[in-house]
Amino acid sequence: MLGRAARAARSAGLGGPLGALRDAVDAPLVRLGRPPLRARSNGIEVRGFLRHRSFLADVARPGAGGYQQLLAETVRPGMIVIDGGAHIGIYTLIAARAAGPHGRVLAFEPDPYNLAALRANVRLARAATVEVIPKAIADRAGRTSFVQSRGTISGSIADRTDVGPSRLLDVELTSVDEMLPTAPASLLVKLNVEGAERLVLAGMQRTLAECPEIVLFVELNPAALRAAGSDPAALVGLLEGLGFTLQAIDPVDESLRPLPPLGELGKGHILCRRGGGPG
Repeated sequence: MLGRAARAARSAGLGGPLGALRDAVDAPLVRLGRPPLRARSNGIEVRGFLRHRSFLADVARPGAGGYQQLLAETVRPGMIVIDGGAHIGIYTLIAARAAGPHGRVLAFEPDPYNLAALRANVRLARAATVEVIPKAIADRAGRTSFVQSRGTISGSIADRTDVGPSRLLDVELTSVDEMLPTAPASLLVKLNVEGAERLVLAGMQRTLAECPEIVLFVELNPAALRAAGSDPAALVGLLEGLGFTLQAIDPVDESLRPLPPLGELGKGHILCRRGGGPG
């Protein structure tokens, strides 16, 4: 019903006032950490604010859980998982369930809007093995500018001029090497960091050198990579140079298939394995 009302308002030229009303309703709920909307996928419920309505609708649609299922099947009990760009926490909670009581999930989210929902979802799920970290994951500790997208899924430390209405925030940075003083026996890293993938890899050089088993779930977003001064082919080349074996994740059925030629790489996700990671 909310979706139909929003579409009707935009068709009538009322998108701006509707967005202002939505944010006014959301503001006290964000401060209280009480997201009012909810969706369920793969047996996990997540909540969000009004600004998350479209994302929640997508999470709940039939057939939307293939990527989630692939992630769940790849995480092993006791594994350390890093969720870079955790958003509101659907993948964080899936990873925590799969890793079990002896695993650990580090969920990084710098956008305060998403962060409030992420914290609420972790709290409501009683996910004791999850640590929520209100920082952007990159190549170093420090601070930087962050482009907060009103769409909630395109926030980036790159200069994203293509994401529509946004505002600039000052956020904290950290790196994998800083957060993992000792490399684990096996590690899974999910990266939805909107162009900052090369920075994340630069910030985990010690972990890459010392960890015997690493699996990466990496989003390829050409627009975000270009905003960060890179492109999909360069990122794939970097990953292969680091010794990873890459497979594309089919955007329709989420099955694994060979990576297409570099010139044909578009938006999507890839699975990268190195060492004795799960097959």
